[in-house]
Amino acid sequence: MRRKTVIFIVCMSFSYLVMGLITFNDIVCAFTPSLEKATMQEKMISASTKFLSSYSVALQFLAIYEAASQKELDYSSSISDIKKTLAELKQAQALYEEAKQIGVYLGYNELKRSNFTFYSYDKAILENNLNSELAGEVRMYLERMDIIGIYQKNIANIEEIKTIIDTIEIELKENRRPAIQLVWKLLQKYSHAILFGNYATIMGGEILTQDGPPLCDPNG
Repeated sequence: MRRKTVIFIVCMSFSYLVMGLITFNDIVCAFTPSLEKATMQEKMISASTKFLSSYSVALQFLAIYEAASQKELDYSSSISDIKKTLAELKQAQALYEEAKQIGVYLGYNELKRSNFTFYSYDKAILENNLNSELAGEVRMYLERMDIIGIYQKNIANIEEIKTIIDTIEIELKENRRPAIQLVWKLLQKYSHAILFGNYATIMGGEILTQDGPPLCDPNG
């Protein structure tokens, strides 16, 4: 793995993560007015924070992996980082699930549905230079105002990352250097989850502010 390539991917991924996952909570505006939306938003923020933390620790492992390209891998530090990454992911996943369940209970604000149906998706994808395949995946949820589906997809993305990390942990515990293909797969899955949240934020945020204030009141 070339160092410059890794640094580039890490920087790009982190920028998308900050824009995509931290602001992902704004989409609570799609649900019916309720004081519980504030709690939902808090859980989304906490979940995003945990996800950010898991990614940060995963990058520490990647740094150790990269540094050991010409020497023995530090298995002890690697295992420690992987365990921390997994713990943070589990907490993030649980918080996303709690937020999702609040959304299921509240239901959607039907006054917002036409905004999602008639939004100019093709224009947004083009103007924001989004990957058409992934943006199309997000679009399928948004056109139906299926925000619960987006939350569930986010949870599923975390589950996929956890599965890869579980495999890496097994390799490390047996003092085997994880295959480079497995490490790349971890990066790819994180990037996919990051971009999915980012795209949902870009389009969902525009949809929900077409005829309203620039910021969403979680209670309204």
